[in-house]
Amino acid sequence: MVEFNTMYAPADRKVHELEERPRKKLEDPIIPISELGVTVPETDRSGKFASIVQNVQAAIRRGTGKLQLVMTEPHTNVVGGRFKGHGREVREAIKEVLLANDAELVGIELPTSLNNLSGLDQQRGVFSEEIRQKHLQEVRDAIKFASDIGQGGDIDVVSFEFPRTVFDAKWNKEGKWKGVFSVPEEEKRSNIQFVDGTSGKVQQLDRDNLPPPQGLEGEGTPWKWKEYEELAEEIKKSPEKYQKYKDILGKNKEDWAFDLLKDSFYGKTERQAKRQELYHKMEAKKLEHNANIMKKQLVTKFGTEDENSWDKNDEEYKEYKFHSDFAKQESIQAKEYASKVKQEEKMIKELRPLSTYAKENSIKSYAEAGIWAMDETHNSKNIKRPIAVGPEIGWPHAYGGHPEEFIELIKSARRKMAEDLIAKRGYTIEQANEQAKTHIKGTFDTGHMGMWLEKFRPELPWDTRVKEFNKWYMDYAKKLADSGTVGGIQLVDAHGAEHAHLPPGQGIFPVVEAAKEFKKRGFTGYMVSEGHEEERMGEGRIMLKTWEAFNSPISSGYSPGVSPQNFGEMHRGYFGRQYAPTQMFGSYTPPSAEYKPWAGGKNPISFE
Repeated sequence: MVEFNTMYAPADRKVHELEERPRKKLEDPIIPISELGVTVPETDRSGKFASIVQNVQAAIRRGTGKLQLVMTEPHTNVVGGRFKGHGREVREAIKEVLLANDAELVGIELPTSLNNLSGLDQQRGVFSEEIRQKHLQEVRDAIKFASDIGQGGDIDVVSFEFPRTVFDAKWNKEGKWKGVFSVPEEEKRSNIQFVDGTSGKVQQLDRDNLPPPQGLEGEGTPWKWKEYEELAEEIKKSPEKYQKYKDILGKNKEDWAFDLLKDSFYGKTERQAKRQELYHKMEAKKLEHNANIMKKQLVTKFGTEDENSWDKNDEEYKEYKFHSDFAKQESIQAKEYASKVKQEEKMIKELRPLSTYAKENSIKSYAEAGIWAMDETHNSKNIKRPIAVGPEIGWPHAYGGHPEEFIELIKSARRKMAEDLIAKRGYTIEQANEQAKTHIKGTFDTGHMGMWLEKFRPELPWDTRVKEFNKWYMDYAKKLADSGTVGGIQLVDAHGAEHAHLPPGQGIFPVVEAAKEFKKRGFTGYMVSEGHEEERMGEGRIMLKTWEAFNSPISSGYSPGVSPQNFGEMHRGYFGRQYAPTQMFGSYTPPSAEYKPWAGGKNPISFE
């Protein structure tokens, strides 16, 4: 009789004496297999599965109970894919498959072609309200899809909100990790960027060849952007300097350097227009005064105020007429310059630093989407979990890719959503904050964070560099976990700084350690493996290798002398091998003692 919770029958104990496995500490954070899910692509690139329903079924058959659906068709496609391509019966089929298998759809990732909610049109290099609304409509379609299949969950948008530089980013200029990231010649190649808030057009200025600020024009030496930043800092500390520039400085102190530059570059035209307006007004007034004196003299001379009765050839009349007509022309000129002043004032008012303008757009968009997610959640009768919307931590090249930016974007969007709920729907502060926290959450892609290695201390030897980088990685994993902004984690590894999708444990980053830190800090969101690249090495590795990396428990409870078996212990025995076994087992073993492997003898196998 075989005893359960052991690997051998009693008769085998003399040969195979088992050592008691060390008990796991119950207080250690444990991530069981049931909590580790998998990403499921909308379209199977291999062509093996034809439909989104078949992809979901295939993932479930491999043993996962939690799925994140990844929409793969570009949002710019007029035909094919995305939510508009999956009708009522398809949605019902997915719903039935999930229910029948007691599986969960924990989230939906929008296609990576849709990578911002700031309205940035990357092809044309402008910020477009039309683009912002189109992107929001895709989010709204995803919210409705999650509701229709009755699952709810998190909707995430990969976050490349707008281009920004690394060398002058706040998180790279201060704190423990100050200056560890660099891009060759980035400062030399970068420009100062403004956005025209009316048209969305981006305007650029050379950061090392700028006009000096107002009042310092006489020096005649071009200014650098760094000097504007230094002047802005001086103004913040000096009430006297603030008084000098207060009329051109906005409410946001972070933008004061831009305000000073905007005034010096664009305000010059406005000031010239104002001077011209004043000059023509003064000339018109002077000419009108002289004309009025002459008119009184002509009335006396001709004995009537009727100008039609006056002698048009009279020299005094001609001089009067000259002053009178010229005064009218000067008055017209003054009005034209006054109109130009207003136009310049409006243009300058609408000019915004690109970072401020784009960030405000993104915050507004996520706040709007959060309210839609809230409404859909409240209006749906059979939804499993609340619907949430948020950014997925992006790549290093754009805002939204650094953990500090990711946290800032989510918390700012939550504040905006709460403010709107209080102002427009009468929510209390507590109610509004709770709803915002529930319906705006981000996705932590561990692979995207690993891409920062490319810019991390390139002067170090590779092994030292990776070791130091992983310390940075873990510091920010802890900060992300403590921030309360993450709703789900995509578990992705890589063997370098390139964008890759290896299963956890197959690369060089502390993906497993980061996930465990989240659990240790009370994380209750979902975790899904996105290591789909190794599916070509063996079907199911996206899941099997994740289970192995986490060494997750596959049984519960303790028996005397025996602790729960972990996936790694079983998997290393016979599961998921990429090579053939070297011997046969059980009924497959030939009965004759004369049996030899083919390579071990000259004769073929004989059972006689």
